[in-house]
Amino acid sequence: MEKVRVGLVHLGFFAYPKDYLEKRSQECREILEKNGFEVKFSRLVIGKEAAEQCVPELQKVDMELLVLNFVSWTNSPPVVHLAQNLKHLPILIWGIGGRTNPTSGSLVSPASVAGITAALFPLKALHIPYFTVIDEPDQPSKIEEIKRVGRIAKTVALLKNSRIGIAGYADMGLYTAMYEGLSLKEKIGVEVEEFSLLEVVQAMEKVAPQKITVLREKMKNDWQFEAPVDDEILNQTARIYLALEERIKERRYHGLSIKCVEGMSKVMGFTPCVPLSLLSDQVVSTCECDVPGMVTELMLKYISGGKTPTFMEHYEVRGGKVLVGVCGFAPFSLCQSPPHINRYGWGGFTGLANTSKIKVDEVVTVARLSSFGSHYRLFVTRAKAYAPPLWEELGWPQPAPRFPSLELEPECGIEHYIQEISAQHCLLVEGDFVSDLVDLGRLLGIEVIQ
Repeated sequence: MEKVRVGLVHLGFFAYPKDYLEKRSQECREILEKNGFEVKFSRLVIGKEAAEQCVPELQKVDMELLVLNFVSWTNSPPVVHLAQNLKHLPILIWGIGGRTNPTSGSLVSPASVAGITAALFPLKALHIPYFTVIDEPDQPSKIEEIKRVGRIAKTVALLKNSRIGIAGYADMGLYTAMYEGLSLKEKIGVEVEEFSLLEVVQAMEKVAPQKITVLREKMKNDWQFEAPVDDEILNQTARIYLALEERIKERRYHGLSIKCVEGMSKVMGFTPCVPLSLLSDQVVSTCECDVPGMVTELMLKYISGGKTPTFMEHYEVRGGKVLVGVCGFAPFSLCQSPPHINRYGWGGFTGLANTSKIKVDEVVTVARLSSFGSHYRLFVTRAKAYAPPLWEELGWPQPAPRFPSLELEPECGIEHYIQEISAQHCLLVEGDFVSDLVDLGRLLGIEVIQ
């Protein structure tokens, strides 16, 4: 992930030695810079007048996180003034610890915790969200906690500058795939751009035959086919992929979805599953134009530092676990090698299906964004992931393909999970990012359900 851009304000008090305050301020700046932060502004502020002078400059700084660094006790008015005028940014309250005098053996405290505890209640009363990291005396700074806050702040910034493209809207009339553009933009920041299947077809006609040939031969070399596939199906798969890839580059999309069942599959007779599988390591992707699902995937991707998320659909519940899978889609980076590919045989459609096995990670984070009007809620839980049982979906010609799938055991319990997941699709990423998502929801003003 890119460096987090930081505005760093060191807070002190006139009664303490200025050379001590300046030295500790410089040390704190160096700690951040050595640990992947880009410090765009750094200044020692003593008193409210200095804070008032500082604000106009800070408002011009291109930053993603405001760090109010208590290098000693400070009275609350400077803190509140800074926070109130920059409350559109994530704010970290950072308190340094004292140091023991090696000669006397006495702990010399700058009383930063006094300043912090005096400031927190006013910030709460003013409904200004913040994070707190307080170092202990004579110990290294809690840099991992600070980096976690930085990752959340970066996620907020990235979401505000993300754009996703959808060809179609709410496949099969699914309410859970629908979205309201203005409230989504206001609450989270993601922009949604709709385009038509006609634009995809026109782009496909412009793809150079040589590019199609090169990609087709790569598919033949890299994939293991479970049934004979002729070159024209591979050519069409490559053509769709290359057309969509070009649109992603032109429009600078961070996510993409195609109306599949009642869109490309029905109208063009060809499924987008494998083209989207290829694209989903570049941008997030779901089927069925599931916009809330893609926004959730963006959250998971950014909060995890760039890991590839995926969506899966719920199929069965048994023994406290839920069987999840997708009928032909999965990011190839999440699949066991080599990828397995089969002919698509459901609903009378043609094309290819990704039938690879998913790499099983012991712990995954499962999430789902939903909304009621302008009220947004984020369901999130940890889950243990297991290899799936032998299973198949009704309606496929025999021998039926084996979909990319997992069994999930949600930490919240299966009954709570079913009631709160709020859609047929769940979104997941490897690792535990539940607490990060809870704090992200708090910053964005989203109700979090666990």
